[in-house]
Amino acid sequence: MDHLLTVASTEADAHSRAAWTPFEDEGVRFESAGLRLGDMGGIYLFECRTCPGRPFKDRFDS
Repeated sequence: MDHLLTVASTEADAHSRAAWTPFEDEGVRFESAGLRLGDMGGIYLFECRTCPGRPFKDRFDS
């Protein structure tokens, strides 16, 4: 199965945001919304793109 999506518990802070910000957005001021989902875990989604019906699997860390 291929990794499709990760949903983290918290949004990036101003320091870690630099690692994934697109070049054209580097000058944009970062404003945190204070978003937090769950208890600091993550949700990971996987899918098989070669199997009939494209089955998927999820994993939750907490």
